[in-house]
Order: sequence, then C-alpha cells, then structure tokens
Amino acid sequence: MQGDGFNRWNDKSLEFIVCSNGISGTFVEHSMIDALTLTRLQTAIKDALEAHSPQPNGHTSSRAIVLHEFTCTTTPSVDERIQQVRQRFLSDTANNEYVDIVHTAFGKSYLMSHGYPIKGTFDVMIQLASFYLHEGHNPASWEAVSMSHYHKGRPDIVQVVTPLVASFCARANDEAIALRDRKTALLEAARDHSDTIRKAGGGQAYVRTLWAMERAVREGEQAPGLFGDELFQRTLEPAIMSSATDGLSPESGFFLRDTRMFWMTYYVMEEGAHVSLTGGHGRATRFGECLRRAGETVRRLLDA
Repeated sequence: MQGDGFNRWNDKSLEFIVCSNGISGTFVEHSMIDALTLTRLQTAIKDALEAHSPQPNGHTSSRAIVLHEFTCTTTPSVDERIQQVRQRFLSDTANNEYVDIVHTAFGKSYLMSHGYPIKGTFDVMIQLASFYLHEGHNPASWEAVSMSHYHKGRPDIVQVVTPLVASFCARANDEAIALRDRKTALLEAARDHSDTIRKAGGGQAYVRTLWAMERAVREGEQAPGLFGDELFQRTLEPAIMSSATDGLSPESGFFLRDTRMFWMTYYVMEEGAHVSLTGGHGRATRFGECLRRAGETVRRLLDA
C-alpha cells in the first residue's frame, strides 16, 4: 500500500496478494466491498489452509495445476495515462504513513479477570489518545459497526465521542480528582460506548441511510435542508475512523486523502492488543506515541 503501486491493479475491486515467503493478503477498492464480505472470504481461505493436508513427503502435487500467462498490450495513449496515474499515486501516498503498534499495558485476560468491558475500554483508550494528540480536544470519531442482524448485514458507522467519553478524557489526568473517581468515570464511559455500539448494531445507526437518501434526490429536486446544514456536514468529517477486528488480518489499513485524518483497526489479544494505524506522515507516529501514553494512563486507573 505504501510501495510504488506498480504491481497493484487499483481499478479492480479485489486483489489477492501472495508474497514469496507465503504471507498473503487482500487489496480492495472499498467503495465496492464492505468488511463483512471480505471477512467471510478470508475466513474461507483460512479454513481451507488449516484443513489442507500435504502428501507424506511434505510436498503437494502440482500436476493438476496449469498456469497460463496473459500479456497485456497497451497503446501510447494508455501508456501516457499510466504514467499520470503513477505520479498521482506516488504523490498521494508520499504524505501518508503506516504504523504498527503492539499494545502491552493490558489485554483480554486482565480485563476479564476484573469484569471490565473489553471493547469499550479499548475504544475509550483510543479517544484518550486522540485527546492527547489534539491537545485537549476530542474531534469527531466514527467507528464501523456490523449490522449483521439488521438490514441484511450492511455495515454502518457510529459517532463514538459521547458526552461521557469526552468528560472522562478531560478528567483522566486531573490529579485534583481522586483516582477512584477517575476510574469510575472511565468505566462509565466504556459501558456507555459499548451501549452505543450495541444500539447501532441493532439498527439505530443513521449515516449510511442518510447518505442513500441524499443520493436518491433526483436532478432538479430540492434536497432536504439537513443535507446542506453546515453543522451536519461538519459532524460527518471524521478525524478518526476505527474498527475492531477478530485478528484475521493482523495488518490492515486504508489511506485517506485528507492527511489530517486517521484510519485505525485493532484486535485484542489475551495479554495485549495489535493496532494498525494510517495517517499523515509523522502524525501517525505521534498518534502511536499518544496511544502508548493513553494505555499507561488507563492501566493506572484500572489498578486503582
């Protein structure tokens, strides 16, 4: 994703990437494919790999496999366009970076042994890191939600900076407030976040529905005033897009055109978590540093 892009077909919805060492992955054009579809596909591939049994000598027969080479022939005008697209790709990706973070402050085992909400605690920690990065402010932050039991499973996104979450972030490092009180605020924010995600998964999310309604307005028709409202438009500009995964894709990310924004995926392990983060060059690194600081703060409060 951060290479020169010359061996990727960016006009294709789905690509399978297999490296020489056997590591594989997928490259998708996100407007055509949602995460749930890709997860089902990756799960089928993983299950097939795990169920595969090589021959006794450790090798697999390839006699039934026939490979055909296809040569792509272009024209001068196509070659010129290819060079234009390459330069744009390099220009766009040069201002972004990918950061791989291994979180070690706590994991599933610690949270479960104390009865703390796992996902809610991690998501509040992410918002605390955002608070640090943005110097005492929590900008709009959206999280992808699986509506697998509603509307045939299409994902939606939900705003996760609730009043309780913002209030905790503002108080987390206030030494004038007792540790136990800050811990209470943390757990209230985590449970509030979990409740927000639960409601969204049950159909109480609205962003994709509103987008569909806006695009359904025909030429010449007057669009509802909401779509032109400045405050409404500002709320749909995320500083952070995040999602929790099951670890099926240890490294995952998307580049956003606006380098001020971040895209983050994470999965929680028994003793920690793995975070994939993309953002503007230098900013993603700083966010990673803030995330480590937030992890230390949250662990200190949870131990109180």
